Amino acid sequence: MKFEEISSEKFNIATKIMKSIELDVIIANSESDLEYKKRLFAMERGPAMLNQLLRHSLVGKPEDIAQKVREYMDVGVQQFFLAFQDPFDYDSLNLFMDTVKGFTGNNAN
Repeated sequence: MKFEEISSEKFNIATKIMKSIELDVIIANSESDLEYKKRLFAMERGPAMLNQLLRHSLVGKPEDIAQKVREYMDVGVQQFFLAFQDPFDYDSLNLFMDTVKGFTGNNAN
């Protein structure tokens, strides 16, 4: 059964399903820092994994990340599971939190 069928009016459960997504995150304030982090990722995991990361993850400067998060929220994603490449890089964690601070519900301004 397709998701569209499950969430249709016929089943009337679309509002009861919480949409979530799991994403990797690479965020940096400057283009040079971002390129450094991407090169580091490619050295650790290989260029093919970097290409996949660039297509399907949150990678960019704060304004890029904010736009991508808004796009996910616009299609109904309510919960994000995030994997930061360096969980001890508190600057990146704080930068991400500052970037999405205030995004709630449909008020993703």
